[in-house]
Amino acid sequence: MPALGPILEQIGSLTERIRQYDRKLETISKERYPQTELLRQLEGIAPLTALAFVLTLEDPHRFEKSRSVGAYLGLVPASDNSGDKDLREKRIFQRGRRDA
Repeated sequence: MPALGPILEQIGSLTERIRQYDRKLETISKERYPQTELLRQLEGIAPLTALAFVLTLEDPHRFEKSRSVGAYLGLVPASDNSGDKDLREKRIFQRGRRDA
């Protein structure tokens, strides 16, 4: 236990700092980027993800279709192809930009 004590204190301290940063991100999102609130209604979307999405897209009105947003972010649907035919699209996966 004596050897673990300092490590556990460090973990506790880092955990508290992470909570503080999370609260700051939430405040920034609500005050400066209210459009993140809509994204946060989706399951699994936290303030950081919503903020990154909003800041990456900048002006969403420059995209004609929602599929254009996915392409911009490097998200493309996989597809089954046979010769010169596209049979069907599958799940979306990421290609290209790794920072998105």
